[in-house]
Amino acid sequence: MYKLRSHIEILDVSEFYEVLYSTKKLQNVVFSLQDPRYDKLGLRSLIKTENITKLQNKSNDLYLKDKYNFAIVDGNLDLVVEKSIPIEFGAEELNAIDYKKGCYVGQEVISRAKYQGVVRKKIFKLQCGTNFAPVNQGDEVTFDAVKVGKLCSFYENLAIGLLWEEKYLGLAEKKVMINNCIWDIVLPPWR
Repeated sequence: MYKLRSHIEILDVSEFYEVLYSTKKLQNVVFSLQDPRYDKLGLRSLIKTENITKLQNKSNDLYLKDKYNFAIVDGNLDLVVEKSIPIEFGAEELNAIDYKKGCYVGQEVISRAKYQGVVRKKIFKLQCGTNFAPVNQGDEVTFDAVKVGKLCSFYENLAIGLLWEEKYLGLAEKKVMINNCIWDIVLPPWR
């Protein structure tokens, strides 16, 4: 029950619990929830620190592989504070925007983009061979020296890019350049 001016105590229990990502149910967890963004993503489980084994290191790598393999956007890694428009980053398709919900900050901009159908940029998965040059968040994504978008984030030879859809559709070959290295453009499976 919600009560105004209730006396509450907030404790930092981070030394007692960890959140782990897995593709199957783990043993000895407090609870597990399916990642709601995409049905092929795994589970987020709250586990007591004392029950953690070698799973912790594998968990982070597994999440990153799934994140980039499915081109799943994470707010703090892929979006730019006060500049990014969530609808361009697949927020509607990844269950992050509810048009039936009440008021929220930026509602007018998001609703206008949705109902006018004017979403010019979209998220794409970018994939490179094993030999690729170092890249950074915000690097330009180009084709024939024309900017077609920007790099959001990357992991190993996979990346997430925000590209102008019109320019993507105009490409004969779905390839782009980032720092003089050729990357293949792949549509995310959730689109």
